[in-house]
Amino acid sequence: MPAIPQAKTETVLDEEARLVGLYEARRRSNVAILEVLSRILAPTQRALLDVGCGHGLFLKDALAAGFCAEGIEPDANVVDGARAATGAIVRHGYFPDALDEGEQFDAITFNDVLEHIPQVEKAIAACHLHLLPGGVLVLNCPDKDGIFYRLANFMDRLGISGPFLRMWQFGLPSPHVWYFSAEHLAELGKRAGFEQREVVRLAPITAKGLRQRVSYVQGQSKLMNGLTYIGSLALLPILGLLPRDTSIVFLRKSKVQDG
Repeated sequence: MPAIPQAKTETVLDEEARLVGLYEARRRSNVAILEVLSRILAPTQRALLDVGCGHGLFLKDALAAGFCAEGIEPDANVVDGARAATGAIVRHGYFPDALDEGEQFDAITFNDVLEHIPQVEKAIAACHLHLLPGGVLVLNCPDKDGIFYRLANFMDRLGISGPFLRMWQFGLPSPHVWYFSAEHLAELGKRAGFEQREVVRLAPITAKGLRQRVSYVQGQSKLMNGLTYIGSLALLPILGLLPRDTSIVFLRKSKVQDG
Protein backbone atom coordinates (compact mmCIF):
# COMPACT_ATOMS: atom_id res chain seq x y z
CA MET A 1 0.00 0.00 0.00
CA PRO A 2 1.23 3.53 -0.74
CA ALA A 3 2.59 5.41 2.27
CA ILE A 4 3.64 8.75 0.76
CA PRO A 5 4.57 11.09 3.63
CA GLN A 6 2.27 14.08 3.96
CA ALA A 7 4.72 15.71 6.36
CA LYS A 8 8.52 15.61 6.29
CA THR A 9 9.73 12.38 7.80
CA GLU A 10 12.46 9.75 7.54
CA THR A 11 11.92 7.04 4.92
CA VAL A 12 14.02 4.24 3.44
CA LEU A 13 14.93 6.51 0.51
CA ASP A 14 18.20 8.42 0.33
CA GLU A 15 16.77 11.37 -1.60
CA GLU A 16 20.18 12.87 -2.42
CA ALA A 17 21.42 9.61 -3.96
CA ARG A 18 18.08 9.18 -5.71
CA LEU A 19 18.38 12.59 -7.33
CA VAL A 20 21.90 11.84 -8.57
CA GLY A 21 20.85 8.41 -9.79
CA LEU A 22 17.89 9.66 -11.79
CA TYR A 23 19.41 12.86 -13.14
CA GLU A 24 21.02 11.73 -16.42
CA ALA A 25 18.26 9.33 -17.47
CA ARG A 26 15.61 11.94 -16.67
CA ARG A 27 17.44 14.66 -18.58
CA ARG A 28 17.49 12.42 -21.65
CA SER A 29 13.78 11.66 -21.47
CA ASN A 30 13.05 15.34 -20.75
CA VAL A 31 14.80 16.36 -23.96
CA ALA A 32 12.79 13.79 -25.93
CA ILE A 33 9.47 14.88 -24.41
CA LEU A 34 10.05 18.61 -24.85
CA GLU A 35 11.20 18.15 -28.45
CA VAL A 36 7.94 16.40 -29.34
CA LEU A 37 5.77 18.84 -27.39
CA SER A 38 7.46 21.83 -29.03
CA ARG A 39 6.80 20.27 -32.42
CA ILE A 40 3.15 19.25 -32.04
CA LEU A 41 1.91 22.15 -29.90
CA ALA A 42 1.41 25.64 -31.26
CA PRO A 43 3.84 28.34 -30.02
CA THR A 44 1.00 29.79 -27.95
CA GLN A 45 0.33 26.47 -26.17
CA ARG A 46 2.74 26.70 -23.28
CA ALA A 47 0.76 26.02 -20.08
CA LEU A 48 2.14 22.74 -18.71
CA LEU A 49 1.40 20.70 -15.59
CA ASP A 50 3.82 18.01 -14.40
CA VAL A 51 2.02 15.52 -12.15
CA GLY A 52 4.20 13.98 -9.45
CA CYS A 53 7.02 16.36 -10.26
CA GLY A 54 9.37 14.95 -7.59
CA HIS A 55 12.60 16.92 -7.34
CA GLY A 56 11.56 19.19 -10.22
CA LEU A 57 13.94 17.84 -12.89
CA PHE A 58 11.35 17.97 -15.67
CA LEU A 59 9.90 21.29 -14.48
CA LYS A 60 13.33 22.92 -14.67
CA ASP A 61 13.91 21.74 -18.25
CA ALA A 62 10.36 22.66 -19.29
CA LEU A 63 10.79 26.19 -17.97
CA ALA A 64 14.11 26.50 -19.83
CA ALA A 65 12.34 25.37 -23.01
CA GLY A 66 9.85 28.23 -22.74
CA PHE A 67 6.90 26.49 -21.12
CA CYS A 68 4.89 28.06 -18.33
CA ALA A 69 5.28 24.99 -16.14
CA GLU A 70 4.04 24.08 -12.69
CA GLY A 71 3.84 20.86 -10.73
CA ILE A 72 1.93 18.76 -8.26
CA GLU A 73 3.77 16.56 -5.76
CA PRO A 74 2.31 14.59 -2.83
CA ASP A 75 5.62 13.73 -1.10
CA ALA A 76 6.38 16.31 1.57
CA ASN A 77 10.06 15.32 1.58
CA VAL A 78 10.71 16.69 -1.92
CA VAL A 79 8.17 19.53 -2.40
CA ASP A 80 10.35 22.28 -0.95
CA GLY A 81 13.35 21.09 -2.94
CA ALA A 82 11.38 21.19 -6.19
CA ARG A 83 10.20 24.72 -5.44
CA ALA A 84 13.69 25.90 -4.60
CA ALA A 85 15.29 24.23 -7.63
CA THR A 86 12.80 25.59 -10.17
CA GLY A 87 11.11 28.67 -8.76
CA ALA A 88 7.90 27.21 -10.18
CA ILE A 89 4.54 26.75 -8.51
CA VAL A 90 4.56 23.26 -6.97
CA ARG A 91 1.35 22.31 -5.21
CA HIS A 92 1.58 19.86 -2.35
CA GLY A 93 -1.11 17.26 -2.92
CA TYR A 94 -2.60 14.76 -5.32
CA PHE A 95 -3.88 15.07 -8.87
CA PRO A 96 -6.55 16.15 -9.63
CA ASP A 97 -7.62 17.16 -6.11
CA ALA A 98 -4.96 19.89 -5.90
CA LEU A 99 -6.46 21.68 -8.94
CA ASP A 100 -9.44 23.98 -9.11
CA GLU A 101 -12.38 22.53 -11.00
CA GLY A 102 -12.02 24.67 -14.12
CA GLU A 103 -8.22 24.77 -14.43
CA GLN A 104 -6.91 23.65 -17.82
CA PHE A 105 -3.50 23.26 -19.43
CA ASP A 106 -2.00 22.75 -22.87
CA ALA A 107 0.05 19.77 -21.71
CA ILE A 108 -0.04 17.40 -18.75
CA THR A 109 2.92 15.12 -18.12
CA PHE A 110 3.39 12.01 -15.98
CA ASN A 111 7.06 11.06 -15.66
CA ASP A 112 7.36 7.67 -13.93
CA VAL A 113 4.17 8.45 -12.03
CA LEU A 114 1.13 6.82 -13.66
CA GLU A 115 2.27 3.32 -12.66
CA HIS A 116 1.99 4.37 -8.98
CA ILE A 117 -1.67 5.46 -9.22
CA PRO A 118 -4.28 2.83 -8.26
CA GLN A 119 -7.25 4.48 -10.03
CA VAL A 120 -5.46 4.97 -13.32
CA GLU A 121 -8.55 5.27 -15.54
CA LYS A 122 -9.96 8.03 -13.32
CA ALA A 123 -6.61 9.85 -13.49
CA ILE A 124 -6.57 9.78 -17.30
CA ALA A 125 -10.22 10.88 -17.47
CA ALA A 126 -9.31 13.81 -15.18
CA CYS A 127 -6.49 14.71 -17.57
CA HIS A 128 -9.01 14.97 -20.39
CA LEU A 129 -11.06 17.40 -18.30
CA HIS A 130 -8.05 19.50 -17.34
CA LEU A 131 -6.59 19.77 -20.84
CA LEU A 132 -7.58 22.52 -23.22
CA PRO A 133 -8.85 21.49 -26.69
CA GLY A 134 -5.85 20.31 -28.69
CA GLY A 135 -3.88 19.69 -25.50
CA VAL A 136 -1.45 16.80 -25.10
CA LEU A 137 -1.14 14.18 -22.39
CA VAL A 138 2.34 12.66 -21.99
CA LEU A 139 2.65 9.26 -20.30
CA ASN A 140 6.28 8.37 -19.60
CA CYS A 141 6.26 4.92 -18.00
CA PRO A 142 8.43 1.85 -17.51
CA ASP A 143 7.47 -0.79 -20.08
CA LYS A 144 6.68 -4.38 -19.12
CA ASP A 145 7.96 -5.52 -22.52
CA GLY A 146 11.44 -4.11 -21.82
CA ILE A 147 14.52 -6.27 -21.29
CA PHE A 148 15.02 -5.43 -17.59
CA TYR A 149 11.44 -6.33 -16.67
CA ARG A 150 11.63 -9.53 -18.69
CA LEU A 151 14.89 -10.55 -17.03
CA ALA A 152 13.58 -9.75 -13.55
CA ASN A 153 10.40 -11.72 -14.26
CA PHE A 154 12.44 -14.69 -15.51
CA MET A 155 14.67 -14.63 -12.41
CA ASP A 156 11.61 -14.45 -10.16
CA ARG A 157 10.28 -17.62 -11.78
CA LEU A 158 13.61 -19.26 -10.92
CA GLY A 159 13.18 -18.25 -7.28
CA ILE A 160 15.42 -15.16 -7.33
CA SER A 161 12.86 -12.53 -6.38
CA GLY A 162 15.03 -9.53 -5.41
CA PRO A 163 15.26 -7.82 -8.84
CA PHE A 164 11.55 -8.38 -9.52
CA LEU A 165 10.48 -6.90 -6.18
CA ARG A 166 12.76 -3.93 -6.86
CA MET A 167 11.15 -3.42 -10.28
CA TRP A 168 7.80 -3.16 -8.48
CA GLN A 169 9.42 -0.96 -5.78
CA PHE A 170 7.96 -3.29 -3.19
CA GLY A 171 8.14 -1.87 0.33
CA LEU A 172 8.85 1.71 -0.78
CA PRO A 173 6.59 4.65 0.12
CA SER A 174 5.04 4.63 -3.37
CA PRO A 175 5.27 1.17 -4.96
CA HIS A 176 4.26 0.33 -8.50
CA VAL A 177 0.70 -0.91 -8.81
CA TRP A 178 0.85 -1.33 -12.61
CA TYR A 179 3.30 -2.21 -15.35
CA PHE A 180 2.13 -1.04 -18.78
CA SER A 181 3.13 -1.52 -22.37
CA ALA A 182 2.87 1.33 -24.88
CA GLU A 183 -0.19 -0.43 -26.30
CA HIS A 184 -1.85 -0.44 -22.87
CA LEU A 185 -1.27 3.29 -22.50
CA ALA A 186 -2.67 4.03 -25.96
CA GLU A 187 -5.78 1.96 -25.18
CA LEU A 188 -6.32 3.73 -21.84
CA GLY A 189 -6.05 7.05 -23.65
CA LYS A 190 -8.48 5.97 -26.35
CA ARG A 191 -11.08 5.01 -23.73
CA ALA A 192 -10.82 8.52 -22.25
CA GLY A 193 -11.25 10.23 -25.62
CA PHE A 194 -7.62 10.79 -26.62
CA GLU A 195 -5.95 10.11 -29.94
CA GLN A 196 -2.42 8.69 -29.99
CA ARG A 197 0.08 10.98 -31.69
CA GLU A 198 3.54 9.53 -31.11
CA VAL A 199 5.48 6.93 -29.13
CA VAL A 200 9.11 7.33 -28.09
CA ARG A 201 11.02 4.38 -26.61
CA LEU A 202 14.17 4.82 -24.52
CA ALA A 203 16.58 2.73 -22.48
CA PRO A 204 15.95 3.55 -18.79
CA ILE A 205 19.52 3.81 -17.52
CA THR A 206 22.79 5.62 -18.14
CA ALA A 207 26.25 4.78 -16.84
CA LYS A 208 26.45 8.11 -15.01
CA GLY A 209 24.49 7.87 -11.77
CA LEU A 210 23.88 4.13 -12.11
CA ARG A 211 25.61 3.24 -8.82
CA GLN A 212 23.41 5.68 -6.89
CA ARG A 213 20.31 4.55 -8.74
CA VAL A 214 20.65 0.92 -7.67
CA SER A 215 21.53 1.80 -4.07
CA TYR A 216 19.33 4.74 -3.04
CA VAL A 217 17.01 2.45 -1.08
CA GLN A 218 18.62 2.21 2.35
CA GLY A 219 18.89 -1.16 4.05
CA GLN A 220 18.91 -3.24 0.87
CA SER A 221 21.34 -6.10 0.36
CA LYS A 222 24.72 -4.72 -0.71
CA LEU A 223 25.39 -7.98 -2.56
CA MET A 224 22.16 -7.64 -4.58
CA ASN A 225 22.92 -3.96 -5.27
CA GLY A 226 26.38 -4.89 -6.49
CA LEU A 227 25.11 -7.65 -8.75
CA THR A 228 22.43 -5.36 -10.16
CA TYR A 229 25.02 -2.67 -10.85
CA ILE A 230 27.40 -5.08 -12.59
CA GLY A 231 24.61 -6.69 -14.62
CA SER A 232 23.24 -3.31 -15.72
CA LEU A 233 26.69 -2.10 -16.73
CA ALA A 234 27.17 -5.25 -18.79
CA LEU A 235 23.94 -4.61 -20.68
CA LEU A 236 24.61 -0.92 -21.38
CA PRO A 237 26.60 -1.41 -24.64
CA ILE A 238 23.80 -3.47 -26.24
CA LEU A 239 20.69 -1.78 -24.80
CA GLY A 240 20.02 -0.13 -28.15
CA LEU A 241 19.51 -3.57 -29.68
CA LEU A 242 17.18 -4.86 -26.96
CA PRO A 243 13.51 -4.12 -26.14
CA ARG A 244 13.39 -0.69 -24.50
CA ASP A 245 12.22 -0.39 -20.89
CA THR A 246 10.77 3.13 -21.14
CA SER A 247 7.83 4.11 -23.34
CA ILE A 248 6.67 7.71 -23.74
CA VAL A 249 3.18 7.91 -25.26
CA PHE A 250 1.80 11.24 -26.52
CA LEU A 251 -2.00 11.46 -26.54
CA ARG A 252 -3.95 14.40 -27.93
CA LYS A 253 -7.32 15.79 -26.98
CA SER A 254 -9.55 16.84 -29.86
CA LYS A 255 -9.20 20.47 -30.91
CA VAL A 256 -12.99 20.69 -30.93
CA GLN A 257 -14.37 21.77 -27.56
CA ASP A 258 -16.38 18.99 -25.89
CA GLY A 259 -20.09 19.60 -26.02
